[in-house]
Amino acid sequence: MNATVSSSEPSLGDWLTRVSVLSTATYLIVSSSKLQGFFLGTVVALSCVTPLAISWLLTVTGNVPEPYLDEVFHIPQAQVYCEGRYYEWDDKITTPPGLARLTPNLAKPNTSRQVTTYDILTGVNVALFPVLFFFSGLYYTDPASTLIVLLAYANHLTRVGANQPSFLNDIYSLGLGILTLGFRQTNIFWVVVYTGGLEVIHALKTLNPAPVETLKFQTVSDQIRFYAWRYSLGDIHDPSLSLAQPAASIGIAAVCNLPLVLRRFIWPHGVVLTSFIAFVAWNGGVVLGDKSNHVATIHLAQMLYIWPFFAFFSAPLFIPQLLNLAITVYRTFTFHNIFSIRKAITAIVGCGTLAIAFLIVRFNTIIHPFTLADNRHYVFYVFRYSILRSWWIRYALAPVYVICAWLCWGALQSTEVSQEKWIRSPFISTPPKTIARPNKGKESPAQGNSKVEVEIGEGSPATSTVLMLLLATSLSLMTAPLVEPRYFILPWVFWRLLVPTTPVPSLFSPSRPEKSRQGSSNYLTILILEAGWFILINAATMYIFVTRPFYWRAPDGTLQDEGRVQRFMW
Repeated sequence: MNATVSSSEPSLGDWLTRVSVLSTATYLIVSSSKLQGFFLGTVVALSCVTPLAISWLLTVTGNVPEPYLDEVFHIPQAQVYCEGRYYEWDDKITTPPGLARLTPNLAKPNTSRQVTTYDILTGVNVALFPVLFFFSGLYYTDPASTLIVLLAYANHLTRVGANQPSFLNDIYSLGLGILTLGFRQTNIFWVVVYTGGLEVIHALKTLNPAPVETLKFQTVSDQIRFYAWRYSLGDIHDPSLSLAQPAASIGIAAVCNLPLVLRRFIWPHGVVLTSFIAFVAWNGGVVLGDKSNHVATIHLAQMLYIWPFFAFFSAPLFIPQLLNLAITVYRTFTFHNIFSIRKAITAIVGCGTLAIAFLIVRFNTIIHPFTLADNRHYVFYVFRYSILRSWWIRYALAPVYVICAWLCWGALQSTEVSQEKWIRSPFISTPPKTIARPNKGKESPAQGNSKVEVEIGEGSPATSTVLMLLLATSLSLMTAPLVEPRYFILPWVFWRLLVPTTPVPSLFSPSRPEKSRQGSSNYLTILILEAGWFILINAATMYIFVTRPFYWRAPDGTLQDEGRVQRFMW
């Protein structure tokens, strides 16, 4: 059956989120003792029945290719529905049109991106993330909380795939947002600030003002007024992170088009935010219990600790970046191209970032009493043998924070020169062009958009997306005085979903098709290394948790905590 259906193609992030949600849900089911028998029984049953059913289907399809008996009526009716003619009905059919009505949704061509090995491996790796995977075996909030937030994110991807979400989807988004708050309070930053902010930006990008010629400005004030006017119309400048430059276009466009933004996308997130504020006012704080030990505090050092956390767990992902750095250094010293404006700017930014890190270490290092009192958590030993060991170690770690942050941000940038560099312009007046993903079939016609729409494979995320991620991460972490690896789960998951498929660089430059094939193969190797690294960490932490129990003892040797067994964990 051929169905002609036009719809937006889910992005890579959409597929990764789906795989991650499915994997997380599987771990939740397996971790429940009451559902283990049902789950294992279902797996055994499906593993027996599914091959038989598929074999029978293939046998019939191969030997009886033409419609048979009642299929003569049902298949043409389904084909009519696939063509969108839902009011045509064959009177000879006596059953309701449920199957025929469902068929167009299953037969839509190009409505879903083909699931690749990359998608599957990345989704599995997200589910294997050691902190998340470890707590899937315990009755902790985090796996379920992550699952619900990812469901909300998957719904967000559906919403931005439509010109205007339906009212039912608005209600669904509202329900998901409220549900996420039932698991963890800081989820407000992910379902409102992150996804809500991305939907604001998407709404602004749909304004499509008419293109104009860029004028020749006599004064700086004339230039500012012109750009502010274009921004107010929605002609925003949002390049990929690889080409990021500071711009105020999104903020100006949002303020000048606030009614449209609220009407189309934002009101469900606004209701969720209002509900959260009402809860905080009623509860007298964010946390439900033990409020004295969980007082909201400005803890800027959290935004230093997070980068070594990311760098440790995602070490294999930095291989392309480190190789690219080594090649750059080699070529720089080989061709004596040591000094350049770009390198000077990089050095200035690096020194400024390092200075900020020193100031945070000096004035905002907070050690929560729980961190020092509980030796069951690995964080206790990290702090004990690092920043608590000597005053100078705190400052010596500042360059480590900066380097790890550089690695994490660099991982979001593609190492290849983006085609976007040569054609993107915020106020282009020529007809827009579309660079399609290779091997995707027929090209899509250019839409009436004043901005050039560029699709660069699985390249760097838009600058606005990364800024929203940084904002949500900062808000969720900087208000927590306690350093807890579980607080870093969602920041890492969303960061990981944004990491592009960066090819491993080479000193030599093969032809583009060969380079593409080599890059794809090499990056799959990196994903396998990441999976192996996660499995190794999980095996070690699970082994220690199960086989290395200990007891709390007083100085005189008597058992404390009523003699309960203690175990090491994240």
